[in-house]
Formats: sequence, C-alpha cells, structure tokens
Amino acid sequence: RPAYAAGEGGPGRAFERGETLRLGEETAPDEPVGEVGDPTDAVYVPLGEHGVVTLGTTDPDGFEEATVSMAEVLASTAAVALERADREQDLLRYRTVIENVQDMVYVRDAEGRFSLVTDPLAEWLGFDRETLLGATPDGILSDTGAAAVESVVDRLRSEGDPDASERIETELVGADGRARPAELEVSLFPTDDDFAGTVGVVRDRSELVETRELLETERDRFSYLFDNLPDAVVESTLDADDRPVVRTVNEAFTEVFGYEADEVVGDSINEHVLPEGERKSGRELDHRTAAGERPRHEVRRRTADGFREFLFRGIPYETGDGTTRSFGIYTDITARKQRERRMEVLNRVLRHNIRNDVNVILGCAEILADRVEDDDLATRATELREKAAELTALSDRARSLDRTMRRGSPRDSTVSLATLVEGVVAGYDTEYPALTVETAVTDVQVVGDGRLALAVEELLDNVVEHAGAGSTVRVESEWTGEDVRLCIADDGPGIPDHERSVVGGSAEITQLEHGSGLGLWVVRWVCESCGGRLHFGESDLGGTAVVLSLTGADV
Repeated sequence: RPAYAAGEGGPGRAFERGETLRLGEETAPDEPVGEVGDPTDAVYVPLGEHGVVTLGTTDPDGFEEATVSMAEVLASTAAVALERADREQDLLRYRTVIENVQDMVYVRDAEGRFSLVTDPLAEWLGFDRETLLGATPDGILSDTGAAAVESVVDRLRSEGDPDASERIETELVGADGRARPAELEVSLFPTDDDFAGTVGVVRDRSELVETRELLETERDRFSYLFDNLPDAVVESTLDADDRPVVRTVNEAFTEVFGYEADEVVGDSINEHVLPEGERKSGRELDHRTAAGERPRHEVRRRTADGFREFLFRGIPYETGDGTTRSFGIYTDITARKQRERRMEVLNRVLRHNIRNDVNVILGCAEILADRVEDDDLATRATELREKAAELTALSDRARSLDRTMRRGSPRDSTVSLATLVEGVVAGYDTEYPALTVETAVTDVQVVGDGRLALAVEELLDNVVEHAGAGSTVRVESEWTGEDVRLCIADDGPGIPDHERSVVGGSAEITQLEHGSGLGLWVVRWVCESCGGRLHFGESDLGGTAVVLSLTGADV
C-alpha cells in the first residue's frame, strides 16, 4: 500500500499521536490492513519517527492483550535500533568531516581525553596525532587554561543548548615547550544521549597578539611623544562645519596657552586661541585641513602670556568610521621673528649708513686722486677709491643675495640638473673663452629651483678669480643610491683648509676665521635650502672638488 500521510487512517493517526491504536478505535472497520483481507482485528504500533508497524488477523477472537503488549515491546526495540543506526550513521559522517577538515579541530570524550585530533592541529603543536589521542589536554594547557576550559564545559552542560558554544583566549604549549596564543571555540559533542564529550575549534592568535602588542607599543610611544613634545599640540575632531572640536591637548599646550584639557575639550579651539583679527585666516586653515591638506603657516595666537607667533602645522587623519580628526602643532617662533625683525632693521640702517658713508669716502678719494700732485698720495687715493667701490659693490651684492634667498622655499620645486648646468656653462664659454669646462651631467630632476644655478655660478667665479680664466673645470653628476651628487672640480690652487672648515661648519666663525668672501657661503646656503649638503674634497685635476649632495626628484 502507498505510504500513509500523518493523520491518514489508522497508521497515520497512530504515527501522529505516537501511541498504539486498534481496529475500531477511531478507525473504520472496513479500512484495509495490508495483505490480510477482511481482518477481524488490527493493531497499529508506532516506531518513533521511523513509521508504524501494522498487525492484522482474521481470527474471530482478535489479538490478545499479551500479543499487543509483545508487539509494542518489539516495536520499541526496533525503534531504538533504528535510531541507533541513524545516530551511528550521523556520527560516522561527522567523524569523516572532522578527519578531513583542514582546520585545527579536536574532539574530547566524556572523560576529557582526546578522541580525535586533526592533522593541522597536531602539526601546529608539533606532535604526532597518535601522541595526543587518548591523552588529556593537561600537557598542552596551563592550569589556568585547563580550568577555564572545564568551566566553559560545565556551563554548556548546565545550559543544555546543543547548538551553544563559547570562546576562550588562552595559550597552547607545543612539543617544543613554546606557548602559542590560541582561541578555543568549545561546544558539546552532538548526541541524543547523556554527555558524550566536547568539540573544540582552535584558531592561531599569534599574528593577532603580535599586532596587538605592536599597537600597544605604538600607542605608548605616541602617548609619550604627545605628552613630552615641547611644542603645543591639540587633537581635534573636525565637525560638519570644519570646526576643530578639541579631543585632547598635551602638557605643553597647557603651559603655553594656559588651558587645562577639561577647560577646552568639546569646544572649538578657535574660541580660545584665535585673536579677532585672525578669524578669517584661522577658518581657512580649518577648511584646508578638513580637505586633507597639511597646512604649514606662520600664525598669531592668544596665549597665557599675551599674543605670540607660531609656526602652525595641521595634520589630518581619518578614523575607521570615516570621522576626520587632526593634530594642530604650534611651534613658538616669537623669539625668532623678533630677532629677524631686529636684524632687518639693523641691516637696513647699516646698509643705508654704509652706502652713504662709502659714497662720501668715494667722492673724497676721487677728488684727492685728481688733485694731489704727489704720486704716492695719488696712488693711495686711487687705492682708497677702488676699495670704496668694492665695498659698495659688496653691499649691493649682499642686498641682492638677501632678496634672492628670501624667496619661497626651493624644496617645493624641481629642476633638470643637466639643463641648469648647460645654461650656466654656456654663459662662461662666451665670457671666458680660455676657460675649459668639461661637463658630464645626467638629465635628472633634483629638488631645487634656479637658485642652484647661482651656486654653480659662484663656484665657477671662484675658479676664475683664484685659478685664472685659463683654468680647467670639470662638472659631473653621480647617483649614489641615496642622493644626486654634483661635483665641480678644478686645477687651481685649492680652497684653504681653514676656509673649508668655516664654510663646511666644522669650525666656528671668529674674527680671525670667517671666510674670505660671500661666494662659498652662497653655495652652502643654496645647497641647504634645497635640502642638500655641501662637501669639500681633493680634485684629481690638482685643485679642489666641491660636492653638492642634492635630493633626486625622480629616482
């Protein structure tokens, strides 16, 4: 007969109710029983979830109660056997999956011993699987770790949820004695019987632990730097209007601006430090920082000691949730700016007075040279006039160099070294045809601008002045792997050691040791303003080799 649906006929109702039914008990007398025709009695005994056993008889007396009871016992035994077979089949499939899975998994029996360990787990610990099977985890867990695992197992058993699991962060000790950071996800072994053991999935936490330790170290280093940085620093969150809302400040900020952290946290920093006249420029810096720029600007701010001048640097960054934050660093440059202003005033006064006085001296010298009849006095007057003219020219040159060096930073530009050198050398070929200039400069971009040409000109002028217009000069470049070195070598008498030491910075400037002119100083200033360094060496031509170490822009 086709399979019955639950609730259909006697078999269906017995299965649905889970109890034995007999013919005539809520069944129609004419319901077929199976192969037995015209039964006088029938019994429908459920087999749990596996179906129903139907017994029929044509005996006029029907089934005795003992027969029905025996049928129920047999059906119950059959149901248990079928359930056990299903469970064993499930367990076989489960074990097959566990045995072949490439994850680190173990199974412990009800006594806590390993009944299964996957190859990846055994390999990670450095043991043979056979060594672990049948053993307890005491050998690979510390007392604290073992207690934590047993506590989780007890908790899972008391809760009774077969699908529940818990995670534990601990360490497993391998065959080499080294502790391995691990995460265990523990769950109960699936069974319908009493407690049969646990299943554990092991995950290697070594990289996670290393990353955490690295982050903690970086955080500690940053905190130390933040707290001990001599410059005032404020960390802010940029709101929807790009206002820098204070999150924290360092101790230097409190000392300079006079505000404790709890006095400014949650407020816009502008409300506390921006002077009225700086509102517009301050907001421009906020917008630039919010746009991802790193503004660097000289600003005026209100401090605990009045208004002071700072070099402000804004450094934006984004958090994981997309929030824009920034660090505002304030370097106090008040003393430097005051010193610069004093020097500027003094320079202007001195240049003005020197020029006026030298003009007077020059005029008097010219009159004397023209009017005196004594040849010796006339010679002295001419010498005086020449020195006065040189002093005037030196003052004019110093002023011109000052204007040149005050232009924007050359570090924001790049220039072709070959093109720059070729342009300079071409001018000397015309002006000093007897001067031999050999060039071997690669076409590489370096950090700098046209002021580098001024440095090359100064060095060539130095050769002409001290070695003569008939000298030989070699200009060549070399990439060292770290920087681009431009070398200008000559066959002249060489630069004196004391002058190299003073200009090179290894000796102090004194009244006796100060260099013979501006030329080499200009070369050093230009080189350093481009982020480079100046070196002196010996030339294989017989004179001096001056080397400018420059930063390559495309290497």
